[in-house]
Amino acid sequence: MLKAENGDRLLLLAEAPVVYNKEGAHVNVSVGSTDAISTVHAIRIDNSLCRLVDNGGLGCKFYMAYLHALTSFCLPDPFTCTTGTEQALNVLSSSAARSFDRLSQANVNTLTSIAGLSPGRS
Repeated sequence: MLKAENGDRLLLLAEAPVVYNKEGAHVNVSVGSTDAISTVHAIRIDNSLCRLVDNGGLGCKFYMAYLHALTSFCLPDPFTCTTGTEQALNVLSSSAARSFDRLSQANVNTLTSIAGLSPGRS
């Protein structure tokens, strides 16, 4: 996390393959090694509105939604006052995420990973 002299904070979010596993009642989530980082997203922390502001790219939005969904808990996050699932659904249902005509293969892969988190139906 970076902090400017005026108090603004910036989070650098490294995009790499995510590994997660269940440890007791909790999920352990880790991002791959530094060799596997494909992109670094700059996320602004808005203390006034208690929100995370992405860089505007669709890949950043989907990756943040994926991490929110993976790290969701039944209690709301103290900063955003929402659960990770609520945050992920807000991102995915936003007009900014729906405004793109074409998705890259990386976007499709991230959405497939998000879809894989929900239980299967038959």
